[in-house]
Amino acid sequence: MGNNAILQQTNEDQLEKEKLMTEYREELAKIQEDIATLRLVLNDKIKRENELKTLLGISFVDEIKNDLNEGLSSIKSSAAYQKTAQTLSDFTTTLVSNEAYQKTSAGFKTATQKITPAFQTLGGTMKSSLGSLRNASLFKSFETGIGSTFNGNKMKNSQSEFIADGNSQNEGIPTSKTTNGIAKEAIMEDN
Repeated sequence: MGNNAILQQTNEDQLEKEKLMTEYREELAKIQEDIATLRLVLNDKIKRENELKTLLGISFVDEIKNDLNEGLSSIKSSAAYQKTAQTLSDFTTTLVSNEAYQKTSAGFKTATQKITPAFQTLGGTMKSSLGSLRNASLFKSFETGIGSTFNGNKMKNSQSEFIADGNSQNEGIPTSKTTNGIAKEAIMEDN
């Protein structure tokens, strides 16, 4: 009878386990059904929300601005932000009142006041020297030579010879014999 009792107990445990598993499956199915229903309801609510926002003229950009403003306000009101702001304020006050900072600041201010007139004087001197140089005969001669060379080459390179030949491939459209400012004859002579 001992084996039958153990076998009967094992069968009862197995039946109890199967009963529990069946209850779990039923509960899982019910929860999944509830989740599907909630998703449908949520999607409907989101659609209605978007419709109302459109009717009210609330744009996506407005929502982002509001979210950012709310986020910044919550950050600024946080204890960590307040403590950091106070620490930085204390540091700045300490730094500004520091004697070394005061001396350095005064030194920079004095140096700026002394250097500024020197640079103004140097600039004025250079301007008058360059003006005098430009009025010198050597510079005028150099300027004239460069100008005439430049203008002569510019005129030479801009001249083109056009052919309006009906027998050409372009069918009466004028074609240029100039390539990149150099006449084709000059190119042929170089080759």
